[in-house]
Amino acid sequence: MGDTTYNNIIKAAAKCFSYNGFSETTMDQVAKEAAVSKGALYWYFKSKKELFVKLKEQNITKVMQTLEKSFSSMGTFDSKLAKGCDLYFSSLTQSQRRIARLNMAFWAAAPKISELSAILNDQYSRLQTFLKSAVEEAVAKRELRKDVDSVSLSIILLAALDGLELHWTILERDFDWPRIKGALCDVLMNGLKPRKEGKGK
Repeated sequence: MGDTTYNNIIKAAAKCFSYNGFSETTMDQVAKEAAVSKGALYWYFKSKKELFVKLKEQNITKVMQTLEKSFSSMGTFDSKLAKGCDLYFSSLTQSQRRIARLNMAFWAAAPKISELSAILNDQYSRLQTFLKSAVEEAVAKRELRKDVDSVSLSIILLAALDGLELHWTILERDFDWPRIKGALCDVLMNGLKPRKEGKGK
């Protein structure tokens, strides 16, 4: 049993959990979807909870690596915001809705799985810190108003993005993402940029 088997199990688990959630998914279903025996499945993962938590850990690693790679280059806050929005909204396609459902399954199960709750809280803290630092850097460069509250803004941004994903996934609404992306970037930049003298701070 090598990496191929492991990867097949992870892919199968992601599919099963995204459709059925944590409680309704069984290890039998995952084994069948992965085309492996239950013995092989339990050789890699001792329990359904362990498999579920590992799935989230891998998900976070990919997200953070992508973010760090995308924002590692120098640039203005405008360009970083545009790049971040492109990255986020490019994931909200019909073919990716299953991944969004999986995220909802993680959130729903977190209150009952302490390990998962800790992972999600750590992810939130890392993302908030990431956004907060980007805002503070832009304020220091005078790209944004000096009175911008970096902590509050980072929280609001995460809540807005999570809310969009939640409505799109759970309510299965179809949105005009290019228009929403444009509106979001426009509101943020026009609201956060330094005001001309005589029009406020």
